[in-house]
Amino acid sequence: MENDGSDSGHPTVQGRLALATRLFTKKPTVFGVSGHWGREEFDLKENPITTRKRQKKEKSWSVNGDFYVPITDRFEVKAEAFVGYNLDDYFGGILQGVNPNSGSAIKTVGGWMQLKYVQSDKLKYHVGFGIDDPRNSDLNNGMRSRNGVYFGNVVYTLIPPVDIGLEYSYWDTEYKKERSGINNRIQTSIIYKW
Repeated sequence: MENDGSDSGHPTVQGRLALATRLFTKKPTVFGVSGHWGREEFDLKENPITTRKRQKKEKSWSVNGDFYVPITDRFEVKAEAFVGYNLDDYFGGILQGVNPNSGSAIKTVGGWMQLKYVQSDKLKYHVGFGIDDPRNSDLNNGMRSRNGVYFGNVVYTLIPPVDIGLEYSYWDTEYKKERSGINNRIQTSIIYKW
């Protein structure tokens, strides 16, 4: 099955509304609600008699909520939650948007949360987790049924526009009626901000 959303003839509409206000610190606290709606067109298997591809249109939508709260001058928390259908193009559903056997959209829910601690102008720490949980009844056996991650990192500012980071993350991916996959990662980054 081939994603052919640009042929669907309908643009995808996206939007976000947010409220920023001061609660605990001079930095603003932000609460947001966002979402999207669109329609994608998929090319299914070719008809062997006519050699023409069958096409199917399927909706894609999401509703999301997010917040950013600076609790103190040193501690901040950020989070986002979502629910929707056919979210593979938006990195949801563990990159599964439509069931390849039934051609039906996959519903998924998930989100993430991160706590940040600023030790100094040079040193910052982050810990957090994320989850993506497609509805099992929309999946075939062997498809990814749940993905979770826990992470922690440290970011050091070399000079004002350049940061370096080191992160450890633990990933657990479950498969419908099959064994889970576990992955431990250590990675570094160099970030140039302009």
